[in-house]
Amino acid sequence: MSDRIKAAIGLALSLGAALALTRFGAPPKAALETRLSYEAAWWGAAAVTMLYALIAERKPVASIGLRKPSWRDIAIGGGAGLLIVAGTIFVYMTLFPVLLLSISMSHIPNIVEMPYWYRLVMVLRIALVGELLFRAYAVERMEELGLSGWIAGAISLAAFIAANWSGWNPVESITMVFSGAALTGLYMWRRNLYVNMIARFAALGAGYLLRERAVCQFSSLRLGMSRKSRSFAVTSVERVLIACAAIMRSKSRPFAQPSTAMIRP
Repeated sequence: MSDRIKAAIGLALSLGAALALTRFGAPPKAALETRLSYEAAWWGAAAVTMLYALIAERKPVASIGLRKPSWRDIAIGGGAGLLIVAGTIFVYMTLFPVLLLSISMSHIPNIVEMPYWYRLVMVLRIALVGELLFRAYAVERMEELGLSGWIAGAISLAAFIAANWSGWNPVESITMVFSGAALTGLYMWRRNLYVNMIARFAALGAGYLLRERAVCQFSSLRLGMSRKSRSFAVTSVERVLIACAAIMRSKSRPFAQPSTAMIRP
């Protein structure tokens, strides 16, 4: 079997698993036991991908972006994560007055009230496994199939967007595209999976590991006024950072009464 055929099979399996697990994963209100099964499925997909690369393809770990990082790489990864946090907050704070604007984060306490160890496992899984399947393995194998680097990056980004697209509101979509594009560009620049893992962990940790008390406190809120209020649910993991923006905006305007409308899960 040729290397290209092996690459095509591995790409189909890994990216297919990532798309399926993202689109049909644990629901927002899932119990801890269900979530742990979901996490195990993700780690299983990562293990199969790495074993396939090492045994079936007979390639080194460097072929999936696992290259020894320098101190500069570590610093770049951490800085990129902080920039993603800042960019996400900026999008919400600038677009809220224009597009919003009723927010319900009823599902977020369901996550942040989970045990801290589970949230740590979840953030690690998204940072490690997500970047492996959606970014590094996908880009590297598409290049082996003859695609240019940036075309491979664009396709991997499109797959990430398709998997995470909420379809309910433009603000959600913009922040998801922003973070995905930043992580894709970061990998194309550094070609080091560890850098992406550090950046993703920093961005997610800011929401799920550092701000949990604030998120729980502001679990249901309404910001701003508009000619027509719209309710939307938050589905992507980075959206927990809405709470950070809410806290910052609360300094300049009081909160209105929480919305009691039923929100689509």
